[in-house]
Amino acid sequence: MKKLLCIILLTIFSQSLYSEWDPNLDSDSAIDRFRAEKDLNIYFKKAYAYVIFPRIVKVGFGIGGAGGLGEIYEDNKLIGCSKLSQAKIGFIWGGNSYSQIIFLQNKETLNKFMEGKFEFGADASGQFFTKGGGVVASFKDGMAISTLTIRGLGYDASLAGQAFNSKKLNKDGKCRR
Repeated sequence: MKKLLCIILLTIFSQSLYSEWDPNLDSDSAIDRFRAEKDLNIYFKKAYAYVIFPRIVKVGFGIGGAGGLGEIYEDNKLIGCSKLSQAKIGFIWGGNSYSQIIFLQNKETLNKFMEGKFEFGADASGQFFTKGGGVVASFKDGMAISTLTIRGLGYDASLAGQAFNSKKLNKDGKCRR
């Protein structure tokens, strides 16, 4: 059963989720929700750029995964798109959806993100029908991250790695493969 779930998750998340994806209004709503968190105001002021993932869906039972589409902003102007993929193993039960913002401290960090040289992992969290603010740490390795839970039920104490596939907008202002 675990192998079947793993195959299904890998199939879903390995597909090109933004082959014809246009920037959407979901990002504006998510940005507004993060801006409403007073503790994040300093990051919006100090960050060179940020990446917003309006909705990431995470599921698992022993093994799991997560994925979502995001938009990349530099100087509050949309410049690109990103796909987040995550694989997890550990004590995982249930699922949830959440928004995530990654603040990029400088141009060098933005370039690394756009080139796909950006991964991080190892998380532990508990999600029990919660909504509200996520905590953000200070800039580390040129980035700071915050999440806001949308909905979900479950528990997650696992090792995970998030990977990103990013690209600039084309001449039409869209992300295409």
